[in-house]
Amino acid sequence: MFNPNEVKRMLKRMGINVNVKDVDAVKVIVELKDGSSIELSNPTVVLLEMPGGVLLYQVQVDKRDVKANQPQAPPRVVVKAQSPKYSEDDIRLIMDQTGVSRDEAIKALEEANGDLAEAILKLQKSGFHP
Repeated sequence: MFNPNEVKRMLKRMGINVNVKDVDAVKVIVELKDGSSIELSNPTVVLLEMPGGVLLYQVQVDKRDVKANQPQAPPRVVVKAQSPKYSEDDIRLIMDQTGVSRDEAIKALEEANGDLAEAILKLQKSGFHP
């Protein structure tokens, strides 16, 4: 690992006057544009305050403390289309036999628990017939 005081002396010799500070960091996470990240554990971090308000962070870490994380995929929502409870033929038969609308035929089938004869008889008794 490097010594912040050495960095400061070296920069001063090059004519760059900076304020160098140790940063007591436990972890550094770099988030990339593709959604992945790089996690750096146990880093040595030094802040160099450059002229003009520029901040430069120097991060040094052992290779074993680097962990690459893949982008998180957004949760997938799966919507299953519910298959119709009653066949088109059953619905059409009730409509033809009683003269009711499609919705009324389906409602009658639901009330009769799918029994075609019962649905037709109920509709005919209630006054729906051709």
